[in-house]
Amino acid sequence: MPYTLNPQPQTLIQVLNKLLDWLKNSGGDVGIFDATNTTDERRRKVLAHAMEYFGGVDLEDNPLQVLFIESVCDDPKVRHESAMN
Repeated sequence: MPYTLNPQPQTLIQVLNKLLDWLKNSGGDVGIFDATNTTDERRRKVLAHAMEYFGGVDLEDNPLQVLFIESVCDDPKVRHESAMN
């Protein structure tokens, strides 16, 4: 079965938009966007998109608070199993 560790950017934005919509319009307080945000550039794009979605780019005036959590695994077997599931 083919798989990819890097989903298409458009798919990631669609999923991120669903999460942001839920946070903004459905009374959600915490959302987890579990994706491959492994580079600084990608994290900046996710953050900029989320801030714009909430109506601004100024962190101090924006109700959205973002935290990136990074997990590092160097075990090839664990990485392979994770990618397959």
